[in-house]
Amino acid sequence: GRDAIMVTIADDGPGMNSQVLQRVTEPFFTTKARGEGTGLGLAMVQRFVQQSHGALRIESRVGRGTTFSIYLPRAVGPDIGPMPHRPADVPAEMAARAFETILVAESDGELRGVVAESLADEGFDVVVARDAETALGLLRTRAVDAMVTGLDLSGMSGADLVAQIRATGSDMPCLIMTGRAYDGLPAGETVVQKPFSPAILNYTLRRLLIARDQRASDAERIDRLALRLKSDCARSLLEHWRAIRDGRPVPDFAAFRLTACNEPHRIVVAEIDLGRVPIHFVFTLMGNTLRDAVPASVAAVDMRVVGRDTLAAREAAYRRCALTGKPSYEYARMDLGDGFTESFERLLLPFSSDGLAVDRIVGAVVMDRLPMENPS
Repeated sequence: GRDAIMVTIADDGPGMNSQVLQRVTEPFFTTKARGEGTGLGLAMVQRFVQQSHGALRIESRVGRGTTFSIYLPRAVGPDIGPMPHRPADVPAEMAARAFETILVAESDGELRGVVAESLADEGFDVVVARDAETALGLLRTRAVDAMVTGLDLSGMSGADLVAQIRATGSDMPCLIMTGRAYDGLPAGETVVQKPFSPAILNYTLRRLLIARDQRASDAERIDRLALRLKSDCARSLLEHWRAIRDGRPVPDFAAFRLTACNEPHRIVVAEIDLGRVPIHFVFTLMGNTLRDAVPASVAAVDMRVVGRDTLAAREAAYRRCALTGKPSYEYARMDLGDGFTESFERLLLPFSSDGLAVDRIVGAVVMDRLPMENPS
């Protein structure tokens, strides 16, 4: 192997058992009482040794003390430059990401430095703030993709900082670092529990960024859908659905308001039981216009979509919306051969009553019979 220099440091202290020895270089791991140590000392030594392409060996026996041996490669010649950094193994979808700007907000300077350096090594552009006021100032003046914050910030807690960011309407990913239970965490925020490794921090942050991009992609798809809609009824329903989603994939049905939709007489509401085979749909609301369009013998309260194929209820479209949790849209124009055309537009939107499974579908079903335009 390469020529190396060894530095040895030994003590005659109480030593460490095997369980502690296995974790002693983990960031934030400490056996000291709260407030007496950050658990970063040996983690920083390990990081320095790795960046120097050396090795760290720790030997310890309970009651006999501990010996630390640091091996550092010897520089040979004046032209020797730094060896390339080998990135940690991460999934391909994550490794392709780079150059996102991460704000690290942390009052403890040592911890702030370790986290910032760890993220910079993973390809992030990192800016730091020692208190909440500085963090808010950076967010106002810089484009930041995500924030990593501790709980104990100067000026306000990390939880209050995240809550203030959310109050502005921002859905920027926020990752909260904590080593203790805390009841004041904002609902729905991501927490990484100390002690954690740099790999865990990197993985969690990248998952948050991927989820953010997926939400953005979802918003673009819905924007394209909105451009396709023909009727005021469908457009107003989609606008209401988007407004009450509040960042969730599927909105709460309790927030749905029929009065928010233009032409409520064209609205249908179906309850769904995904636990039955085939999937079971029962219409609990059917607008008057639609009620007139289906057979008089079919009641809105007991119309089950099982193999039924009508303009008001087509099984495949409702099943697709229920299973994917995404909007379903169809539009068609038919020449009736009598100088009239009939148009059919159906927009189905998923809802949930428990925040988990789709159990309601609200639809705008618009059928119009219009004279054919005279081509000239």
